[in-house]
Amino acid sequence: MCCVSRRLPPTQERPAIHPAAALDVPARANVYHLVADRAWFGLASATTRFLAVYAIRAGATASDLNWMTSLPGIMMLLATTLGVWWRGRYRSSAEAQVIPSALSRLSFLLPAFTPFFPLAWQPAWLIASVTLPALARGIAESITLTLMREAVTPAQMTSLLSRRQMILNVTIGAGGLALGVWLEKVAFPINYQIMFVASFAASLVSFWHINHTQPLYAVPTKPAAAPGRSLWRNPRFLRVAALLVIVHAAYYAVVPLIPLQLVDGLGADEAFIAVYGVFELSAGTVGAALTMRIVPRMGSRRMLALALGGTALGVAIIALAPSLPPTLLAAALLGGAWTVADIGQFGYFSDHVPLEDSTRYTTAYLQLLSLALFTGPLIGSALTRMGLSLSMVLLTGAGLRALAGWTAARRSFECESA
Repeated sequence: MCCVSRRLPPTQERPAIHPAAALDVPARANVYHLVADRAWFGLASATTRFLAVYAIRAGATASDLNWMTSLPGIMMLLATTLGVWWRGRYRSSAEAQVIPSALSRLSFLLPAFTPFFPLAWQPAWLIASVTLPALARGIAESITLTLMREAVTPAQMTSLLSRRQMILNVTIGAGGLALGVWLEKVAFPINYQIMFVASFAASLVSFWHINHTQPLYAVPTKPAAAPGRSLWRNPRFLRVAALLVIVHAAYYAVVPLIPLQLVDGLGADEAFIAVYGVFELSAGTVGAALTMRIVPRMGSRRMLALALGGTALGVAIIALAPSLPPTLLAAALLGGAWTVADIGQFGYFSDHVPLEDSTRYTTAYLQLLSLALFTGPLIGSALTRMGLSLSMVLLTGAGLRALAGWTAARRSFECESA
């Protein structure tokens, strides 16, 4: 029985209330706050589409851009080990998320202080501004996932996830278009500073909605279970882990360098970056819808392999494009293909690890992704240090993605379902 019904004083005169009815009103309120959270967070996150452009304008090199992507991965890796400990310090997930959620939103504000630093220090400050809040973000995201499960009924969860993702895509796209116009109209760097302050304000509205989300179910925290047999000795999971690292390291190897090619190589401005983002997000939404039909026909692993080939083609188009218009085709291809690949890799993970002890396997999954997020951009940095042109580095990255797709297609990575 839920905690709401336990609080009701017993009385013979009061008619009995079914637990589902007792939960209905607060659950609807929680759904509203959780969807509104994503709407405002999407508006704030629209600025991240221009962060790399801002770094380039501030003198960031290819290595700086790679570090901006890589170092937060280490912080997220650390967060996976601290999340359970942090949650155990509080009575509820609603209380546990307050401090890390607040600190994580500093990532929207800290870049606004960049112009106050000497020019030579500005790239380093931008790296620090996205790296330091990443630890809090990792803890907050893991606890918020728990809060969501506690805040709505199981029947509402699928609808909630769908609505949150849809509103996030819409607000990021709309916010990106508006910011593209704003950044073109107002002088640099004040245009970016105002943008970051406004995004921080939007993130605080998101934070307000999260803080008004209250658990419906009393879920006590439990001490960590004894480790028992290490999951790293499970041959099936080792195959899964190997493929996940290969896929994500290959994908992230050149992700930070794509904006550099668009801006420095092809002359893109903020308005074009906004349009590029709309193409990418729109195709991602279509890709997410198509996966429902693709998975039953070919399975998660083959879908992942095919989609990785699509991301390789998208990078190759950007590397070889003589002008900006063809890169819009690449944006759509990258947005749609990676969304499909991302769903495929999680489906592959879910299909091939046991349901029992799911907490440890999920934690290991997040650690693998964080590790790949750290190591992937280092591959791009190594390629740039070899003296290759940016186009050649991107083509090499496209080759790595194609190789990862071929690896995923191999039958040796097929396991019996867990």
